Amino acid sequence: MMADRKIKGIPGKVDFQLDEETYCLKKIILSNNEYITGSNFPLFTVLDNKEGRLKIKSEDKRWKINVEKYGREKSVIYSANGLIVKITYIPTDYQLNIVAEVISEGNWKLVSIEGTFLKREVNKKSKDDYIVDGSGWIVFPYTLKRVSKNWISNSDNLIGGSTTAGFVAWKEKDRIVYLKPLTFSYFLGWDVIPEDEKTIFSLSGGLLFRPSQTKIFETKLCHSKLAIRLETIGDINKDKEVDWVDAGIGYRERYIKPNMNKNPIIRDSFRVYYQVKEVKNYKEALDDLVNIDYASGIWWCKGIMKPAVEIDSESHPYIVQLDEKFGTSDELLWFKNSLKKAGHYTGIYYGHDYITFTEENNWPDEFIKRDPDNNPYKYYKTYDVQKYYKDNVRAIVTGKMFEHYKKIIDVCFLKPQDVVMLDTFSAYAREGYNPDFPATPEIETEAKRKLALFFNENGILIAGEGIVEGLQDVVDYGAYAVVPKKIIEDRLWEEKDGILFIPMLPVVFGGASYYGAGWYEFRSPNPKWAVGLVYGVGYWDWLPQGPKAAWTRFARYYFNQNIFWAQIADAKVIDINKNGSKFTIKYDNGCILKADIEKDTFLLEKGKIIYDGFTPFNNKGYMAVLKQDEFEIKIPGRHHLEISPNQPYKDKIEFKCIQNKDNTTTLKGKFGHLKWKVGIIQKSREGKEIVVNIDADPVLVLRKIK
Repeated sequence: MMADRKIKGIPGKVDFQLDEETYCLKKIILSNNEYITGSNFPLFTVLDNKEGRLKIKSEDKRWKINVEKYGREKSVIYSANGLIVKITYIPTDYQLNIVAEVISEGNWKLVSIEGTFLKREVNKKSKDDYIVDGSGWIVFPYTLKRVSKNWISNSDNLIGGSTTAGFVAWKEKDRIVYLKPLTFSYFLGWDVIPEDEKTIFSLSGGLLFRPSQTKIFETKLCHSKLAIRLETIGDINKDKEVDWVDAGIGYRERYIKPNMNKNPIIRDSFRVYYQVKEVKNYKEALDDLVNIDYASGIWWCKGIMKPAVEIDSESHPYIVQLDEKFGTSDELLWFKNSLKKAGHYTGIYYGHDYITFTEENNWPDEFIKRDPDNNPYKYYKTYDVQKYYKDNVRAIVTGKMFEHYKKIIDVCFLKPQDVVMLDTFSAYAREGYNPDFPATPEIETEAKRKLALFFNENGILIAGEGIVEGLQDVVDYGAYAVVPKKIIEDRLWEEKDGILFIPMLPVVFGGASYYGAGWYEFRSPNPKWAVGLVYGVGYWDWLPQGPKAAWTRFARYYFNQNIFWAQIADAKVIDINKNGSKFTIKYDNGCILKADIEKDTFLLEKGKIIYDGFTPFNNKGYMAVLKQDEFEIKIPGRHHLEISPNQPYKDKIEFKCIQNKDNTTTLKGKFGHLKWKVGIIQKSREGKEIVVNIDADPVLVLRKIK
């Protein structure tokens, strides 16, 4: 699930020092620099067969300790109450690897091993030093208050927040120093403590051998051997400075596995969460969609299958049936074939990670995830219906999960190149506490990978709500829910009290996987196009109330955002320069994005063309003019272009396409005064979601004449 490429760090000596009595980790030397630790590694969390959970320090007198040495390596073996754990310190070029292995268990069983691995004092006024992590936090030493952050791998729901890569680090003048688990069964944290003239930085972490909150003694061991690493990186992008971008690139190049089968359907199409449950039938659901000519649409249809509770379309029963109130199987097939003929792709939206019980509907036991008390693990309650987390591990082991999805594939007529959106599927890897099938985040991620590969093998494109490390190489699209409006309102680009949030997401995941952000933005009359591009996301939309005026709705967001995202979706970030709300992002395919988040303006340089007020051509030979006042644009090449036949107010638009002798084309005209009526989602006084039509800036859609 994780690459381990040999990327050079800062050259120099790597070594470690253990306490002479307790053999806890005291000092670390990385690339010639010496660091102290918290002198608390290893701290063991164990299950005692009588006393329950205990924290056991390395100096605890119950330990019998043996030491073995092999060259530069040293192993410390801790034995007590039948538990034997071997911790081996392995210094190599640029890295110190620490491997923890469970040799045996008895009246004590191991849950986790943890500690503070790095600690240092920093000049309070320093601009060269700061904390940086895989979710985009930066904390400077001149912060006025103590700041700390801790998290468990991918087990937290990251929707609406930062997508977390698995590292904590700090920056020094010439280097980034990382703490990196070599597993997804980990927890990480950092701490910043300001004092009078100095600030204390520390990096901590732990390895999970069982789920983090395990309390039942009989719970099986999940992992017998896990490891954590300390290492450095320098100016890896060679821009003559070491900064947070180097931290992201260094991590990406060492550990991120790219999706080797990225499908251009995801990149070149616009993506829609389509609530067919809000329309009368499949004929009404189709309506205007077949007239969308400028790009393919991906339609994640919600409501095709019968829910467990009529009022809640996200209450999923175990028994899969077509909801025939919208139409028969033949009518669904007609709907899908009609969209396919028009160049579109259909599939389903399905809430993967949660299940619903009713008197008529009982899920088999292997689908029910267990909480730390071994009770059904509650998700949330909607419409007075309690949902529970799905046990991916057990249901995949028994094969029932694949049987369930085979039934869904058959009932919904899913074929190769169809698309599914699995709600929360790649948003987190929730731990499970069934004593016989415990799931750490790594085991849960492995189970989800097997399901993703099941869809891959059937030729079906899989999108998951969210994107977490470990799934990016098997999930075709992660629908990460960045909230542009909140970024603007919170002025997230500004440093506040020594804390800054930076776009780490595109640095780590850009080019490895397709990922997007969505529906929150289309509740706004004025979507913030630039924010999505800075964060590397291709927006996806939400169509709740039927397809009326769909041509204009999707033209607006496709040409203002998606077509630009498609130019950088396959590229890696090689540098980001930030000046207030202004970002300049360089990619390894030669593109340069210049964006101002606050003003919501951007331009894209590709080749020798600066796209400012107009778009590139897409895979269907379409482009658009975005300038709202009178325009005159010159583009390379001799092109014969015409206005799309479905463009609103086509007869009132002024447009000329002139082929020049210098092998260029001039586009001239005016259209911005002809506002479009576009539906956005708002809340009524009663709290219901309704669609309100607003006046919106149009786009002029042009196509090549064959």
